[in-house]
Amino acid sequence: MPTHLIGRGDALRRARHLIADLGVAVIAGAAGVGVTAVSDILASEWRSQGGRVIELRGTHGLRRVAFGALAAAVSVEVGGTDTEVVSRAVTAFTGGEGTVLTVVDDAHLLDPETAGVVGGVAQSSGGRLVISVTTGEPQPADITAIWARWPDCRIELEPLTRDEVGEMAVKLLGSALDDPIVDEIFSVTLGYPLYIRAIVAEILDGIENSGDDQSIAAMVLSGSSDRLTSLMERRLIRLSREERRLLDTLAFAESVPTSIVGRLGEAGILSRLESLGLVRVGTSNTQVAHPLIATVTNATLTLEGRRICARHLLEAVDEDTENAAVAAFVRTALSVGIVAEPDLLDVAASLALAWRDFSGAARIAAHAPDDQRLVVSRAQALRFLGEVPDEVPVQLDEGALTEFLSAKSQAMAYGERRFAQAIALLQEGMESLTESIHRNRLATELIILSGLNGDFDALLGAGRSVDDEADSGTRLLAIAVTQLAEGLTLSTTSADVTYAKGRQIVEAMGTTSLLSEQLEMSRVLVDLVEGRFNEARSRLDRSDREVAPGSWLTIESLLSDASLSAVEALRVAESAVAELESFDPLGNLALARGMADLRRAQTRHEAPQEKGFETSVDSAVADVDRMMTQRANAWYAWAIDDPTAGKRLVEVGREATALGQRSWGLSCFIDAVRFGNADDVAAEIEHLAISRGSGLAAMAGRWARAKTRVELWGCARMWLNSGAPTFAIEAAMQAADPADASDCASVQLLAAMGASPLMGDLATFGRALTHRQVEIVVKVLAGASSEEVADTLFVSTRTVENHLHRAYQTLGIHGGRKGLADRFGWLQTSADSSNTADTTSTPVVE
Repeated sequence: MPTHLIGRGDALRRARHLIADLGVAVIAGAAGVGVTAVSDILASEWRSQGGRVIELRGTHGLRRVAFGALAAAVSVEVGGTDTEVVSRAVTAFTGGEGTVLTVVDDAHLLDPETAGVVGGVAQSSGGRLVISVTTGEPQPADITAIWARWPDCRIELEPLTRDEVGEMAVKLLGSALDDPIVDEIFSVTLGYPLYIRAIVAEILDGIENSGDDQSIAAMVLSGSSDRLTSLMERRLIRLSREERRLLDTLAFAESVPTSIVGRLGEAGILSRLESLGLVRVGTSNTQVAHPLIATVTNATLTLEGRRICARHLLEAVDEDTENAAVAAFVRTALSVGIVAEPDLLDVAASLALAWRDFSGAARIAAHAPDDQRLVVSRAQALRFLGEVPDEVPVQLDEGALTEFLSAKSQAMAYGERRFAQAIALLQEGMESLTESIHRNRLATELIILSGLNGDFDALLGAGRSVDDEADSGTRLLAIAVTQLAEGLTLSTTSADVTYAKGRQIVEAMGTTSLLSEQLEMSRVLVDLVEGRFNEARSRLDRSDREVAPGSWLTIESLLSDASLSAVEALRVAESAVAELESFDPLGNLALARGMADLRRAQTRHEAPQEKGFETSVDSAVADVDRMMTQRANAWYAWAIDDPTAGKRLVEVGREATALGQRSWGLSCFIDAVRFGNADDVAAEIEHLAISRGSGLAAMAGRWARAKTRVELWGCARMWLNSGAPTFAIEAAMQAADPADASDCASVQLLAAMGASPLMGDLATFGRALTHRQVEIVVKVLAGASSEEVADTLFVSTRTVENHLHRAYQTLGIHGGRKGLADRFGWLQTSADSSNTADTTSTPVVE
């Protein structure tokens, strides 16, 4: 098949049918699509069948000459009126011997008189016409009247498909082409036969010059074609000034929403450009129809011409213009030095932020340093680039100031790891704000940064800064972290009020969440630092651990110091780590691991591994990790009989307290008291008790100052009553005289009730009572009768009474059960508390 027939079979068949049936066929299409080629084929076919063909061709030169195109085709006497001339011309085309086919090419360039002749031939019964017209060009009225009368006579030629382009290119080149090459030819030519022939001719020239078939790919894929460029230039040079201006603007913008194209030029101009095949008007966007059109157009635009186009685009924007288009126009305008109005810059900068083009957002916003919105947008962009924004030369209102300070503080904290300065910036900013909505916003930011930094004093202040104007979720967050900070900083004076507010919010919300669980966990911590171990244990036992089981186990691990054996405490700590390694919604894994290290050291299992303490935040978090490891190392030093263990704890406690980590510091001080370094830390503990109001600090201070047996026994009772049996038995062992049967019995009874000391050795105390006597005394102190004891132990009542009498004799107790209660009644608190152990299964010292 000849190349000019490729993809035109259907059009030819329909044209033949129209010529035979209607007598006229109009072939219409954009310039370069091949309408003339189809007309020429029809003419050749007509001649081959013995018919006569008369060709009329419109030209620019003869367009202004009456009957100019007609005179170049046939001899017609021009004397008389125009009507008479037209009548004779029509007869010339339709009369005579044989059947005549009149082929009219470039009908849009016909002079009006010749167009009238063509119209007359179309209406005559003997005329046969083939008319080719270029869409988009203004047509003479007599020509448009033809398809107005017979709409079916017009055949629209479309560009070739991708497969048809490949077929034509292969035939023209004489060799096969790879699919990527065909795809590229189709992309460059858009299926226009004229362009295909031009680029193939250029490829053939390249092959001839280089002698290398590979130059085919190089030539096509280079995207350059002198012949195509020349074709485009010839098409553009004939445009009017208004048409070229609109085309320049569309090419400069690359794509313009169809909804605003009307504001760039008159609708008639756009329609003409579309009909000429220079512009493609879509439902959403309008753009030049061929990339080479944009290339040629932009190549001829001066810088000032580009700026004019940019201004036209910006002026066309209205409130209904899509943000994406506004952003594109703004960026294009900035590229040629045209700065849009702040409103448009704001749209572009905001969209760049949404697209995460932070460099672009910062550059756009920098063009309006006096506009509050763009000051904020630039700060937000720089925050994600890790750069801290400079101070602004404009007074910001509270809303803009809030956003600016938020972005700047995040840049300082996350970008430069200056958490302390970022926290100070937010604290200072909050003082300058008066509106609750903005203060609450910055307070929330401060909660996050101070929590990440481990600055619990700042966390406490931030949590208390959120007022009742905030939404319930923000208020619950603030109250939960306030309760947490109250515990960690030992600032428990108003902790009950804080918790009550939190419970009101939780009950009003009616649902359980991580925040409500955090509130409960924080409350356990407050109970702990207040020395209310019984309450803390009871709250733990009542907790619903489904939401954050690992975090609850971590809190339980903190409580284990005072109530569980070393082995049981290690089990809890390792369970917490295992849970948190799979799900850690509250970020407790590092703390859980630290507690597990401590418990392993306390059970003499192993020393904690050395860590580099490299974190993604400020040094305060690394300080906490380091101090927790140092505490564990001190315990391991104790396990291997290192005499410096106590001194190490003193130093760690002092450093923790100085850094604001008071709860960790107090824990180290209590450990130091247990290690025998009470004199070194008594003053620090008392200062915490006085300055912070912590109940645990007051109790620890009393223990640290206790010197006499009476004072130490008082501490043992104090710890036992509060629910800290481990501390109670250690204080009792400090107070007890190994030669005193009553003292030894007290230690035995504490151990039987579940108290398990880490410090000291129970074996150093004599066995004042037998195992059976201890069992019976514990139950009697709990209020059981001899019969009840006998039933429990599966012995006779007489046996119970005999054991009791021998115990009375050993301990020098007179008055029976009353004397027993007077001597050991203080132990009954433990039996009644939630910490009471099952004495039937608890081993005791025999």
